[in-house]
Amino acid sequence: MLYQKGQAVYNEINDQPRLWRETLNRLASGREAIQGWLRGENFGQVVFLGSGSAYNVALTAARITHRVSGLNAVPLSSGEMLYLNRPPYDPRIKTLLVPMSRLGETSETLWAVEKLRKMNPPCKAMALSVVNGTLSSLCDQTFRLDGCEEFGPVATKSASCMLLTSIVLGCFLAQGKADALLHEVNRVPEMLDPKAVADRVRGIGQLKPQPQHAVFLGSGAYLGLAAEGALKMREMVGIPGEYQQPLEYRHGSHCGLTNLSFVVALVSDTLRNFEEECLTFISQSRAPRFVICEEASQTMRRSEFVVELKSGLSELSRMLVGLVYLQLMCYYLSIAKGVNPDKPKLMEQPLVLKDKPSF
Repeated sequence: MLYQKGQAVYNEINDQPRLWRETLNRLASGREAIQGWLRGENFGQVVFLGSGSAYNVALTAARITHRVSGLNAVPLSSGEMLYLNRPPYDPRIKTLLVPMSRLGETSETLWAVEKLRKMNPPCKAMALSVVNGTLSSLCDQTFRLDGCEEFGPVATKSASCMLLTSIVLGCFLAQGKADALLHEVNRVPEMLDPKAVADRVRGIGQLKPQPQHAVFLGSGAYLGLAAEGALKMREMVGIPGEYQQPLEYRHGSHCGLTNLSFVVALVSDTLRNFEEECLTFISQSRAPRFVICEEASQTMRRSEFVVELKSGLSELSRMLVGLVYLQLMCYYLSIAKGVNPDKPKLMEQPLVLKDKPSF
């Protein structure tokens, strides 16, 4: 079979429901051991650590964990941690560190784990990675994301499986208080049909004029999803992508929008009314709007592209579905632009950090 541009990324996106089911089955079989360890350690806070897509997952995971378990939860960029001279949380509270890295070899994540464990020796660490790399040797526990290896540098299925595992871990930390969310998450793999999603977003590739700038808006746990959408836009399509909270975006950031911009709004349940007002407010810019929501209002339907999920899921568990829409949207925009998302520009030879910082 002849290779087609973007074929690997497209297949990896479509493979996600199967991998989600396998990941959920392994989490279910290990639930007693994982929860037993968590209960025995009696953690009072959780720090999610990562770079790139892993950091975007951390943004969402921290907000979900805090919401469902009531524990302090902090998202932390690995690179930012190297700058700090003390932990950005209360080290007197028993801390679970969750570093995430696709291959377990991300330099700044390894260094950040070493630094945090030196600063806060009592903390425990549980790694999430596709393979047992160096990261696993620095942690007390590892959950492997089996089957999530990707052809190229763009993280799709590995990122979504990190997100899925983080959501389940947050439910485990809730010690039974989040079983309803856990039940919902277990329904997602069978509910999602990537080919049906592709049919709904394929038309985005016909957008004229082609966007030269993209903005992703998300509140609360959706901020991490917006960050991941912006990253995929930069990687796969090769155009500038930014992300912000909708209520923050209206404070001047919208002034740069033009008809060559493209705004993607991830509508939550919690702040739906405010997010709807922001969409109306930025319509004056003439930038096309792409809305992903559970159910659209009349105002939302005035946007150029509207996806109503109608999943019957809560705003936390349907994030996985929204992520697939973002991935396929970026895929079709890249194909329309003539870019190969399997081999993004400037990513074939990534920057390798050699000199370990002192700490």
